[in-house]
Amino acid sequence: MNLDFDLFSFSIFQAEGLADFEKAIVGMFEGEGMMEISHEPFAIEDYFYPEYNPREHVFSCWKTGLFPNYIFFTSNLEDGWYSLFNCIHEKLKCNSIFCRMSGKMDDYPAYSFFYFDDKMNERYIQSLKDDPRWVFYQQGTPLWFEDTSHYGKKLKKDRMNNEIIIDYLSKLGIDFMKIDEDITEQFTCKVIFH
Repeated sequence: MNLDFDLFSFSIFQAEGLADFEKAIVGMFEGEGMMEISHEPFAIEDYFYPEYNPREHVFSCWKTGLFPNYIFFTSNLEDGWYSLFNCIHEKLKCNSIFCRMSGKMDDYPAYSFFYFDDKMNERYIQSLKDDPRWVFYQQGTPLWFEDTSHYGKKLKKDRMNNEIIIDYLSKLGIDFMKIDEDITEQFTCKVIFH
């Protein structure tokens, strides 16, 4: 993994069986459009420059030998296909994390860390540039791994950023820089809606 991206959104689900996960997701799209599934290796870099409204909606899911209790998810949609993340979480009712990270070239950077637990408790932390001002938002009870001193910083753009997201993931036992290493299983799905 590298940090050479414009905008990168990804989700993490604390779930073990990728085949069952795939079956659950594919079932959500029945009758919605044409679907094509591949189990071939994919390049995570293909998701580093997402689109606002692509004709083909594409996402990849994978497991790694380094983090066997998690399934990772990313898509080519600018919002990280957040609505699908929500649907998956509600269906599986597992601990789930949604992250959005921005690169240096992004004109409207956005940094998000959303954590949903298996009891449907939700925690949102977000800092983004909403032309021309920065907006900071948080909701829910702070979690044990958070450093809440960040949220009081004078500049809203400093309250949430890539470094903080990477730190929070690390405290949860996930090394962001290695999420695409030692991939043991994967699938990619293309959906073209009617």
